[in-house]
Amino acid sequence: MGPALLPRAVATLLALAGAGLVAGGLMKEGDMLTRWSLRGPLFVFIALVAFALSIRTVGLAGGRPHRGADQRAASPETRPRELLLFALLVTALSIGLFRFILHLPIPILIIPRLLVL
Repeated sequence: MGPALLPRAVATLLALAGAGLVAGGLMKEGDMLTRWSLRGPLFVFIALVAFALSIRTVGLAGGRPHRGADQRAASPETRPRELLLFALLVTALSIGLFRFILHLPIPILIIPRLLVL
């Protein structure tokens, strides 16, 4: 047994489960697929890229809120007040988890030539 055994076993089981789902879906009669919007995947992709580009320049407190806002904007039912509350809450939880519980060296806030937390 080596370190790659568990990931390989999990990947194999996941592939088998996926193949079973595909086979089951092809054998059953069902409703036709409808058109789906690219809005959701597009906003989630934009949020992830924006977070990756901003984490080293503005820190977690600067990069995390807009990631949550971008992801929530993927849904047309989003309300601005809920969006702001969600972004602030998840930012606070992320800072608490990564900095204080896991003790990871992720910068919290970076203001060039003024402040680095």
